[in-house]
Amino acid sequence: MLIFAAKHFEGGQATFFNWIIRLAIYARASLSIVRRIASKLFLPTVEGAVLYSSLIFILQQYSDYTGIVYDWGQAYNALGLYTLIWLTFLWLFSGYDKPWVPRRVMKGIAFGTLALLAVYGLFPETMRFSRAILLLGAGSFTLIVSIGRIIFGGWRLGRKTSNRLVVANEVESKSIFSLLDSLEPHFSSSSNQSIKPQELDSLLDYIRIHKIDEVIFSGRDVAASAIITSLASISGTVVSRIAWTDDGSVMGSGGLGHDPVTELDGAIYGPSARRTKRLLDISLSIALIILTPILVLTGRWRWVLRSFSVGLGFKTWVGINIPGTNKGAFSKPFIVLAVDYDDIRVRERLSLSYARQYHPFEDLKLVLNSLLLQNEN
Repeated sequence: MLIFAAKHFEGGQATFFNWIIRLAIYARASLSIVRRIASKLFLPTVEGAVLYSSLIFILQQYSDYTGIVYDWGQAYNALGLYTLIWLTFLWLFSGYDKPWVPRRVMKGIAFGTLALLAVYGLFPETMRFSRAILLLGAGSFTLIVSIGRIIFGGWRLGRKTSNRLVVANEVESKSIFSLLDSLEPHFSSSSNQSIKPQELDSLLDYIRIHKIDEVIFSGRDVAASAIITSLASISGTVVSRIAWTDDGSVMGSGGLGHDPVTELDGAIYGPSARRTKRLLDISLSIALIILTPILVLTGRWRWVLRSFSVGLGFKTWVGINIPGTNKGAFSKPFIVLAVDYDDIRVRERLSLSYARQYHPFEDLKLVLNSLLLQNEN
């Protein structure tokens, strides 16, 4: 439209139409951003409001039953804090990442409850009522979340018919389909398709056009570097697994095995793993900045500078680097190399293992080991 206005109008008219078109573009972009933010906040806001109301109701009933009179001004603040902690833990455990998996949701509520019980004694007297309120609140939150997710849909409760895509050469593709049929005899796929490893550049377009919701890579035909790059681009859009026809197993992002509901959420590119990795980066950076005097005295002052780089988001503490991997998949420079082997094949396999199932304690171990041994990467 801007080109059209520049060609067909002159002077003040061109400037006016140019301004109108730009305004429309910016307005549409702003509206899209607002809509996306609103859609992300809608469910937590609704669940938080209902949980907060239920906690108030529970406390009122508890007060009437026990005869204890509470300072309701302080009580409202305390219950608001409880609600915020529960919602935060549910978010940390991917309770708001679709598809909603019951296991993740229950873990978020359970760990939120445990955290509240653990720090309950540290709260001021005015913010403490009874641990029974926390337990009743946990039960109430579980009920609220379960009903809400049923109403809005999106639970991942079992294996559904899917459009499968196998990335392998022709002979290997047939072997993989036979392997899957033997491992999952009761599973029905509405469409079984395959592409060759050389066609991976068009994988994302193929998934979109053919509405693919499960991609299975051949562990024999597809290089580890190619799998890692592909996982970076398709994470969150499809279920992804790796088939090894040599030993008759299918490896999901959670490890070896033929669990048909293995998700990409465990992979380093999943929203939960990215969130956990970033939180670890920030926590480690803050801890090392606090320890600045000790680091300077022991000749590790460079780690203070690194902490600022990581904390501000310019770098990450741990990363992988193997030839043939799309650099766009690892946009941030890293401080510590997760896998360092001279044998390229071993390095690729171990890098794939690191990428497909992220463990924050592995990052913590690598950083501390590098810090103590003064390893340079």
